[in-house]
Amino acid sequence: MNRAEKEQLFQERVRAFYAALANVFMEEEDRIEVPQIKLKRGDDFNEVVAAMMGAEMAIFKQIAGDTTFDCADMDMVGFTHMLNRIAIQHCFMQDDEPEDESDDDDDRPTLTMMKDEHAADEESSRRADTCYD
Repeated sequence: MNRAEKEQLFQERVRAFYAALANVFMEEEDRIEVPQIKLKRGDDFNEVVAAMMGAEMAIFKQIAGDTTFDCADMDMVGFTHMLNRIAIQHCFMQDDEPEDESDDDDDRPTLTMMKDEHAADEESSRRADTCYD
């Protein structure tokens, strides 16, 4: 398979994963048909996972928009960094009560980790230090 064919296959997989992810936010009658992704022995699973991440990143950018933080130039590495931060926050702060900072004009979901990035880093680091023997 040449480079152009690999890129085409990658983009087809991104679109398939995107459709599957987008469907969970849609009414049943508006859902997109999701093509099956067939894997064969010897396929590069890294490319499949990268296509999943590409679709997740596209969904994230669509839902979060530009007002949460500047995600226009975010690449996959930046996206995985943000996912790691969210995972750490989820693991270490899931018992904390969320602050009620609702904005009546904006009904999009919020990323609480982005509100005070440095405070979250310090708190996560402090809690992470207590996890080791």
